[in-house]
Amino acid sequence: MASRWDDDSLRDPNPSREAAERLDRGNAAFREYYRTGDPTPLQEFGLDLPDKTTQSCVKESNVHRLSADIERLLHFFDEKPDWSIGHATGVVGIVGEDLNCACFQHYLRSRNGTAVVLRNSDSGKPLPVNPGGKKGPRLDRWVQVTWPCGSTTVFQTEIKSWSAHGFGGIRLPLSASPEEVTGHRQDRWSVFWDSENKRLKHPLTEKVLERMSPPKGVNPESVRPLLIFWEALGPGHKPAHCLFRVDVASPEFRELWVFSVSSYLRTLLAKKVFRIELEMPEAALRIRSLNRMFLS
Repeated sequence: MASRWDDDSLRDPNPSREAAERLDRGNAAFREYYRTGDPTPLQEFGLDLPDKTTQSCVKESNVHRLSADIERLLHFFDEKPDWSIGHATGVVGIVGEDLNCACFQHYLRSRNGTAVVLRNSDSGKPLPVNPGGKKGPRLDRWVQVTWPCGSTTVFQTEIKSWSAHGFGGIRLPLSASPEEVTGHRQDRWSVFWDSENKRLKHPLTEKVLERMSPPKGVNPESVRPLLIFWEALGPGHKPAHCLFRVDVASPEFRELWVFSVSSYLRTLLAKKVFRIELEMPEAALRIRSLNRMFLS
């Protein structure tokens, strides 16, 4: 059963590469201003100094955001260039879960919905996703989605950053035709999904169908399972179908939702969207910490 949210329409802006690069330079000027207090970068770029209220809001927002180059992400994870071999595990360790979840959030926002990771109010870290005790499987995120119609779903989410670099991964060129992408998606989906018995094949994905103990205040009836994959996969005939759901033979749930990050980023690239801002708090902290510790 396909999701009605899984369509070809995108509401994201479609800037040219020149406009995207100018935006990047402007954002860099703001970041340098907030880091040093020196207004010169803004003045050289022809930008006015923000007022104090704007400064506070931008600082609060920017600390959690990273600007992602879509083409370079797909090149690294899908095309597996020779220079990247041996580095994927390290990169995934820094950005993997945050990147994949942030792309899902971006997708929902592009369709006038919202997706919020449920976090500890004190530490800011994602709330644990477990059956309620010290034993049993663990998942990666609680993601609360508000659909455009106003209804709410809370996803117990498992994130798999598997790409061309591992787990039987196969390269998928950026130059692949829509037909080639569709064939690749269907082949990869068949690796993980038993359509005849309506079940997941791999034990590292099956745990998403075990019911977790929801956070306080979350209605258990609103909980659904969600698998987020990096790689392009899915049962549909259109490459743009990146969010879908399937019926499952499970005692806990009737349906499973699946989101493909690579499929989504490819639809953006086809619309000439080259760069997106993503909410990646954990990854942003790690990257900024590395930048403070090491100079290149």
